[in-house]
Order: sequence, then structure tokens, then C-alpha cells
Amino acid sequence: MMTEPSPLEPRASPTSRWEWLDIVWYLLGGLGLYMLVGALLEAILPRQPQLDTLLKMGLNFTFLAGSAYVLGVRRGKFTWEEIGLSAGRWRWRYLGMAAAVAIGLFPLRVCLGIVVILLSGLDLTSLQARQALVMPDASLSSFLISLLGVGVLAPFSEELFFRGALYSWFRRRYGFLVAAGVSSIFFALAHIDNIGVVASSLVLGFANAWLLERTRTIWTAVATHAINNSLAVLILYVGVAAQKLLT
Repeated sequence: MMTEPSPLEPRASPTSRWEWLDIVWYLLGGLGLYMLVGALLEAILPRQPQLDTLLKMGLNFTFLAGSAYVLGVRRGKFTWEEIGLSAGRWRWRYLGMAAAVAIGLFPLRVCLGIVVILLSGLDLTSLQARQALVMPDASLSSFLISLLGVGVLAPFSEELFFRGALYSWFRRRYGFLVAAGVSSIFFALAHIDNIGVVASSLVLGFANAWLLERTRTIWTAVATHAINNSLAVLILYVGVAAQKLLT
């Protein structure tokens, strides 16, 4: 019985027409503009915690998901079907896989991040900027904003950019390890605000590349990323709430 070929296998397709210049423009137009515009707005706008989180998540979605569409799909470099964005490849058992990977790797990634931070000569206070993004304040409205933005929108846009397009581009030309490595490095560098988060994100990037390769649908990687981020949001808010109750 013949099995369905992986959409990531090298073959004649619109994606195979990408040249190296395309990938440069893709990185600059997506990740580059996201980081540049975010830094500029952070420098000129007054600090408003909830607005900062909303703005950051909005820029994340606009530039990362937007570049996947405008520079990828609209230019005929790949289709949504090729990366498994269509519902046809989804199987509900993939949700179990996503949960197992996200929850199973969570403590390992936390420990790795802490170790890397300490080995770099920093302390855990260096995570304050990341914490401020995930938890602008301890209110219910901030929790809902974080759960939607950090837990849902960011995983979707980042998986489209780093796994859906970037990983797939390299995968059609090289083996799994090269494609997973390059896309995961760029994914980790997108979290450059903290060295521990960079190390932790590198692990998640490899895991999500493996899930995309295994299931042939980007939705499994999106689900893993969303579960991971939502779990982090929940732990942070529950921890603060418990601390308030005990004091």
C-alpha cells in the first residue's frame, strides 16, 4: 500500500523556485522588521504594560504571519496546503502528541534556561523583561490579553514563519538536521531578550520541526507551541495569585 509523500520532500513545486535572495528578503521582511519596529516603538512610546503586550503581539502577528503570506504564498513560493495548514491532514491524535511534547519538555527547557542564565554570569532577575511581557500586571484583563496574545496568536504566527516557511525552504534542499537546526537558531534568536529563553527556544524549535516532519501538518507544531506558552502564562499568574493569598 502506497503512503502519501511528505510535503517536505524535494520535488518540482512552487517552493523549489526560491533562491537565496528570497530567503534573505524573507528574513529581513519578517523577523528583521518585527525586531526593528518593535525596538523603535519601545523607544518612543510611553510605558503602558497592557498596551505594550498587545503591541508586541500585534507586531509579531503582522510581520511574521504577514511575511509568510505576502513574501511566500502571494509570490507563489509555497502554498498553505504544502505546509499542512489545511484541515485535511489534521488528526485528533496529533493533539495528544502536541500535549505530550509540550508538557514533557517544559521542565527540561525551564531547567536548561536557568542553567544557561547562571552560567552566563547573570541571575534570574534578567527574566524580568520577559515576565513583564507575559504578565503586564496581575489583573484578569492582563491574563486574558496574555493568554490570547502569547498563548494563541504568537504560536500561530511564529510557526508559520519559522517552521511553515523557513524550515520547509531548507528542508527541500538539505536534510532534516540542517533544516531543523537553521530554522531553530533563527527562532531562538527571535527571543534574544534573554539568553536562557534563547536556549529554551532552541529546544522547542527542534521539537516542532520534528513534529512537522512527522505529522506533515503545521497545526501540530502550532498546538505544541500554544500549549507551551499557555502553560507558562498559567503558571506565572497562578504563582502570583498564590503568593498574594499567602501574604
